[in-house]
Amino acid sequence: MAKKNSVGSIITNIFIVIGIFILVINVSLIYLGIRQNDVPSLFGYKFLIELSNSMEETIKVGDLVVIKEKNPTKIEVGDILSFKGDKDVIITHRVTDISKNNDDIYFETKGDNNASLDVDLVSSKNIEGVMVTRVRHAGTILKFLSTTAGKIITCLVIVIIFLVGLFISELKNEQSKKEDELI
Repeated sequence: MAKKNSVGSIITNIFIVIGIFILVINVSLIYLGIRQNDVPSLFGYKFLIELSNSMEETIKVGDLVVIKEKNPTKIEVGDILSFKGDKDVIITHRVTDISKNNDDIYFETKGDNNASLDVDLVSSKNIEGVMVTRVRHAGTILKFLSTTAGKIITCLVIVIIFLVGLFISELKNEQSKKEDELI
């Protein structure tokens, strides 16, 4: 029975470490988002939720887009850029052409689902990153979790998991005491 208890405690410890890791990442992202007027970055990666259909079929509304900071000189035609547009709104579109002017690099972009090119060229200074991958529908889930209902449900799930863990621990303690009494 000692082996089962040690396996259970190892699994519990793994869940605790994962929970602490997730908490630290969330607090870090919140701090970075408040401290600067940029998209928070974690190890050079940024996470965006697609809100428009301008990049469909490649990226759909509700997808989580993962971008990575990249040297503008390494960006190529065909890469998918996330950049600051008017009023610092983040736009994610594909590079169709690249030009240099006055010691800066400019990118012509277009949404895959748009009929025409974007009106303004994108300066390298406005680039947030290049798309690395996207996770289908994950943005929709994260967007829901940021609502009041999502936060309440998340808290309830955490409390239920904690209470179930306590209940199982108590059952194991009772079972262990009964086995000790039999010996």
